[in-house]
Amino acid sequence: MSDFDIFWHVLIRDPYLFVGLVSIGVPAIGYWYMYRKLRELGKSRQSPYAIPALWWEFMAKEYARERVKYEWPAWPMYIMWLGLIIAIPFLLVGISKL
Repeated sequence: MSDFDIFWHVLIRDPYLFVGLVSIGVPAIGYWYMYRKLRELGKSRQSPYAIPALWWEFMAKEYARERVKYEWPAWPMYIMWLGLIIAIPFLLVGISKL
């Protein structure tokens, strides 16, 4: 049995884990877009927080302030939080079914 066959068997048996792992990448895309836009303004890594998990929240707040001024789209903020809200439950269910 090849690795490809094993992958499909696991995916069919437990799709929640795979959907959760893929969904974790969605917030990363939104964060990357916001970071790139703020870096163009020279506002990179000015977070007062030492914990990396709080950098995302700081970046979203900073992007929300600057977004109105420069007429940037709102989708990166929404996709970041929506992706996390979807990914975490899928990961928890997927891990519990292993």
